[in-house]
Amino acid sequence: MSRSNPQQRIDEIIGEAALALLQQAGPVTLRALVAQLQTMHKLAEDSARRNDVMLALREVRMSIKSVSQEFPEEMGEIEGKSSHAFLETHSLANSRKH
Repeated sequence: MSRSNPQQRIDEIIGEAALALLQQAGPVTLRALVAQLQTMHKLAEDSARRNDVMLALREVRMSIKSVSQEFPEEMGEIEGKSSHAFLETHSLANSRKH
């Protein structure tokens, strides 16, 4: 499975954000992931990194929107669960799990 270079950077940034949440020992929720990506965007030192973080943030938000459209009655419940439980319960529309 080959990925384009931009897609690989996006995946790595999402992974960095998730790892940061785990290291903080706080909840790993979709809301926390978005907040972490927003923080990373503010702290980015160059425009290329800032752009990549923005693309990662956009991808996470699109995944959330896709799931909320597919399972609207469950979205409130899902947000309270950890991302791990969320990903076990529902596959994202594009089958990528972040």
